[in-house]
Amino acid sequence: MKHGPLRTSSLKVSGRPRVSRDAGTHRSTLAGWSVPKTYHAGAQAQERALIQSRAEDLYVNDWAARSVINALVTNVIGTGLTPQVRLPWRKLGITQEEARAVGSEMEWHWAEWCKTCHPKKQLSFGELQRLGFRSVLRDGEMLHVPVMEKPEACRRFALQMQEIAPARLATPLDKKNDASIRDGVELTPSGRPVAYWIATPEPRAEAAGMATPNISSLRSASFTRICG
Repeated sequence: MKHGPLRTSSLKVSGRPRVSRDAGTHRSTLAGWSVPKTYHAGAQAQERALIQSRAEDLYVNDWAARSVINALVTNVIGTGLTPQVRLPWRKLGITQEEARAVGSEMEWHWAEWCKTCHPKKQLSFGELQRLGFRSVLRDGEMLHVPVMEKPEACRRFALQMQEIAPARLATPLDKKNDASIRDGVELTPSGRPVAYWIATPEPRAEAAGMATPNISSLRSASFTRICG
């Protein structure tokens, strides 16, 4: 089978013709495709917030979008991802039988923690995984914060995982001009995250029947700074 010569544009670079790429032109079906740009962080944050709101609206009100997300959560997470302990027994200086016994004990403690890892005792770790992955698919991100609670008779482990709505991660109004904070994430000059600003408005307004304040209007006094 013979193929005809590739079409080239009339533009020549260094005396050599180049193949014209449709994706880089404004001809045919791409004639009206112009891409606007955002030039500052505030505009980008506003667009992301709008995208998240639209995605959440689709999940709540559109059966097809909700079905796709729920199917992905079920197929990817299932009942929850669990570790399988395989200890390097030679490096540890123990026998294989001892390594199996220690690994079995570790998996047993893990399973126990998974059942009691939620501060409100409402979710297992598998359910937290499904909740987090659903948040990633719907909102583009997830936010789970480790907290330490006092052990109890029915909960031996202090480490707990608290789920937080990603919309609560935001920059306080009085920190908008702080170049080290972007979308609620505090960064070092090299770009390493060092802290997260979580909106924690007073519940008194809602209890009194008043409208809940918009997160974008809250100042740093209404935020919790979590180092991480």
